[in-house]
Amino acid sequence: MLKVSFPKKIIIASACICLILILFYVSALGVNNNVPDNTKDFIQNILSSNYSAVMQSYSEQAKINYKSLNETMKFHFILELAMLEYFDLMENPDYSIEIERENTWIPYLTSNEVKVSVKFVPKEKTTFGLSFLNFFKKNKQKSLKKFITVVREDEKWKINKINIEGSEIESIFKRLQSNIIADKYLSITPKGFVLKEADIDLTKVSSLEKKVLVHNLQTVIGIIEK
Repeated sequence: MLKVSFPKKIIIASACICLILILFYVSALGVNNNVPDNTKDFIQNILSSNYSAVMQSYSEQAKINYKSLNETMKFHFILELAMLEYFDLMENPDYSIEIERENTWIPYLTSNEVKVSVKFVPKEKTTFGLSFLNFFKKNKQKSLKKFITVVREDEKWKINKINIEGSEIESIFKRLQSNIIADKYLSITPKGFVLKEADIDLTKVSSLEKKVLVHNLQTVIGIIEK
């Protein structure tokens, strides 16, 4: 029977440990790579006014901050407007969302929170001149750094906090929150809604006001389809 020398045992043991560490790292990296996709889905649900899906993306702790569906809709609508204004996309519906992890989650070694940056980038036109101009325009505004905090909960990534305070859009968000009436054209009631009387001349309505109108109409459709 062959005997394995002590140095060989050390080599074999070290190789096994390295293999385990590599597998552990690859597994953790795969989990970390889900963060951008989950965050992008969350933002896309905000932009499409899918507020029930938005709430499902939050951690249990974060859900406490939203006491009613009406409050939830108002907050996320103002957030949408603030992001669009910051990235100068209020009148441009053709853009992509870029999400970047700011740190890496390592099981048992780091906090179970990951911060991500957010950026809306206008899509380039086909002609060379416009493409050249868009190259500079899309880099005009910096990413919203560490804007969203996600947390590992029940083996899923959940939105734990939107870090508006101290961010580049804080002043924009507060101004819109003070000036915009998110439910200008309707009132939500326990049994449905009440449409407010309004005479709308679309030739005189601003891009911002159109978004308020569309938001109200989408809210009505969402209530009806429930």
